[in-house]
Amino acid sequence: MPCLLLWSLSFLALSLVESESSADNGTVVVTTTGPIQGKHLPAGSRSVTAYLGIPYAEPPVGKLRFQKPVPHKPWSHILEATNFGNSCPQKLISGTPDAEMLKANTPLSEDCLFLNVWVPHPRPSTPAAILVWIYGGGFVVGTTSQKLVESRRFQAKPIMIGTTSDEGSYFILHAASLLCTSSECFLSREKLLEGFNISIWNATNDAIQAIARRYSEAEPEDPFRYHPTLSQALGDYWFVCPANKVATETAKTGSPVYAYTFTHHSTKWLGSIHGSEVPYLFGTLTLILGTNQTRTEAELALIPQVMQYWAEFARSGNPTPSGVNETKWPLYNPAEQNFFRISTEPPQVMKPSPARHCSFWKALLSEASSLHRPSNDSVPSSPE
Repeated sequence: MPCLLLWSLSFLALSLVESESSADNGTVVVTTTGPIQGKHLPAGSRSVTAYLGIPYAEPPVGKLRFQKPVPHKPWSHILEATNFGNSCPQKLISGTPDAEMLKANTPLSEDCLFLNVWVPHPRPSTPAAILVWIYGGGFVVGTTSQKLVESRRFQAKPIMIGTTSDEGSYFILHAASLLCTSSECFLSREKLLEGFNISIWNATNDAIQAIARRYSEAEPEDPFRYHPTLSQALGDYWFVCPANKVATETAKTGSPVYAYTFTHHSTKWLGSIHGSEVPYLFGTLTLILGTNQTRTEAELALIPQVMQYWAEFARSGNPTPSGVNETKWPLYNPAEQNFFRISTEPPQVMKPSPARHCSFWKALLSEASSLHRPSNDSVPSSPE
């Protein structure tokens, strides 16, 4: 079965066995831990059966706090799985373009290990493809109800992985109070270096200067010239190069790999920020509050396009739609670092590659690490 990497990985399995009972409109099923009852919900012109708030582990409280999840004890009664479970404790964010999509919308509690399952209604007569979604948030934000690997010990299964074109712009937004000296937030070169210093773990001054030179070479002379410098460098360091590394290492095992970069600008000032593709994937772009409610025809057309890529990958392990005139999504090639562009523009391989600076990061930080500095002045292993 294809494996879908959506950045922030873990594994979860739930076995559903059809109940012999026909009560409750056929929504009662028997799981490996006990019977559950769901509910029918409309989904466009069709409908689905939703099983919400299924506990997959014992509440991680008391002696179980900070321990590995313990499987939930079996139950014999029919568990009503018709509402989302609690969200894990987290800071409630606000004031960002995607705050409504990311913030928790159920009560916060340590008792937050729940699973949601949606299945087609009526139930397919043959096995259907399964898409598993593990929400991200860097252990800072995220919930199952939100709107929206060097070991090479991989099984040979298809992998799809990607980033957005402006991953680092989020940093500028959240670090504005530290870096901006005025309401206009004109970053000086000194503030640029400060931004690198507080973002790149244990980076030396020489490394920071080298990064600034690398990413500032082609920037125009205008008051905002260091904004894209900081955004692109940090986006490469934190997201693009780690994604490229995973794609490269996975491809070496013989697994088919498909890499993408989502480039459509979700906001005017921040560009295609981290997670910009998610509302298109789930078709919730027009439902998210706090974003521009006026959508172009091209944006609305992008929704089913993104959905089809993911659906085709879940079904066959290849995201290229089956249509005769569809643009072929090529396999990832580590030598070419070929990322497929997803946007309102015609689909094609992104040129130059978004991973074009990753060899620079690898060489720079590997060289710094080889100097055997004391631990408080060392540079960690870098993304490739």
